[in-house]
Amino acid sequence: MTFKFNEEVYRDDRMYVLNLSLGKVNNETKYILMTYRNIPQLPAVRHDHFDTREEAIKYIKKVEPLVPLTSLNREPLDIPKDIDRWEYWVKWLKERNLQSAITGYQNLPFWVRQDEVANRSYVEIIE
Repeated sequence: MTFKFNEEVYRDDRMYVLNLSLGKVNNETKYILMTYRNIPQLPAVRHDHFDTREEAIKYIKKVEPLVPLTSLNREPLDIPKDIDRWEYWVKWLKERNLQSAITGYQNLPFWVRQDEVANRSYVEIIE
């Protein structure tokens, strides 16, 4: 299901999606978190890198629930204050058959299949 917002088509309700991969940054192995605009071409808008998977997951759990949604006019999901933010977000994703970056799922342009990147071992970023 696609969503339209300001004359632009989004792949789902999220305006941005994340991919977590193991990779190299200036010849050092890091966990690389790529952020993409969630339109068909998936253009990258930023990258962050972390020394450990745990650091990356902690960051993802902080930022993923804050992603703006097309259905809410660029506002994030309204999560009640007395509810665990991450659990609420994961439930919201599951109800829509979507996945968090912490699952290892890679958001790819529609013309690329998951099995084509399943054996990719590294992303490399030169800064």
